Amino acid sequence: SAPPAGYKKIEKKLVVDKKMALVVKELFEKFVETRCFGEVLDFARKNGVSVQKNGKLITSNGLYYLMRNPVYIGKILWRGKLLPGSHEAIISEDLFLEAQNCIKKKAIKKRLYRKTTRLKKSNSKNNPRKKYNGSNYKY
Repeated sequence: SAPPAGYKKIEKKLVVDKKMALVVKELFEKFVETRCFGEVLDFARKNGVSVQKNGKLITSNGLYYLMRNPVYIGKILWRGKLLPGSHEAIISEDLFLEAQNCIKKKAIKKRLYRKTTRLKKSNSKNNPRKKYNGSNYKY
């Protein structure tokens, strides 16, 4: 499989690609600073970050995967456990954890009222709908 952005695979081992490692580190720093995936994605594309073997530019899902990947702190995820890897870390663990907190806060913010509003009669989720004429149903 393709190595993560910022690494090269040499003799089945991950070796830091100095030039791309600086870009990856800057991606994390930029995300923690701005907390905006859109800006970070634009920056990543301008700097040619790819996460696939075919070299296509990174997508929003690819960026999300990159931000969640513990490889960048020198660890690997194996059978649900975080273990130390034999490769060099690109970013500090503090920066990685700060990025994870930002991602978590964004996810919580998006679904803040998701389960709190329910209809009185049926106790089902309150999903507002519009009538054919464009006006809202009243609950």
